[in-house]
Amino acid sequence: MRALVFGLAIALPCSAQPVAVAPWMTGERLVAMITFPPGAKGNFDLTREQYFAAERARLYIEGVHDATEGKSWCFSERYRPGPDALRDLAEVGLRALPREQLKRNAADLIVEIWRSKWPCANGRSSG
Repeated sequence: MRALVFGLAIALPCSAQPVAVAPWMTGERLVAMITFPPGAKGNFDLTREQYFAAERARLYIEGVHDATEGKSWCFSERYRPGPDALRDLAEVGLRALPREQLKRNAADLIVEIWRSKWPCANGRSSG
């Protein structure tokens, strides 16, 4: 019984320590996944690994769209771009950010880029 009490006395304070949470997908990592190597002009010039990295990046951006559209940013009444336009805007916007910003969560950065183009009317944005 003493061992159990002693173990709990040691374990409880340890679990209360703050944990630094690093994003799994940073802007920096996402930009690296969508950047073609020098000389590559299209998908046929990519290695299998490069192609799959680019596809994972595309799907990540589409997932950010599905999770945040209408909550964190909103299409305008007159303009509803397709997936290619959304990806292009995200990619161009990410590449324009300073290196220090790219260390942040990629989804947050993409939402900020889209929100600057398509803010929600009536304060619908949840941030």
